[in-house]
Amino acid sequence: MKQVEFITYEEKQILLIDLSHIQPQEGISIIKEAKEQIIIQPYNSLLILTDVTQAHFDAALVQSLKDFTTQNKPFVYASAVVGIEGIKKVILDAVEKFSNRKFSTFDNRMNALNWLVNQ
Repeated sequence: MKQVEFITYEEKQILLIDLSHIQPQEGISIIKEAKEQIIIQPYNSLLILTDVTQAHFDAALVQSLKDFTTQNKPFVYASAVVGIEGIKKVILDAVEKFSNRKFSTFDNRMNALNWLVNQ
């Protein structure tokens, strides 16, 4: 499975950004790839599912996420995140404050997908 790809769920296109089990440098590369996909989409059109299950973060990756979520804000209709636990809650809070966005969090991809298609 690709780490950035459009998937179809209940006849809706969802951009899956799979950061699960990654090291920080990998995450920065994945974010760059996701940005390239996002900026060619119509404004306010994207449903995005980001999975950070067991991902490893450092300061550079957190800053990349802050910049990424700020830059892609005009393109995103709804965004769900899976795998937020422990220190990742603090990271998500920082990203939300920095980007002036709100992310819905879920325990698993299925719940996130079901929420996204109902937005």
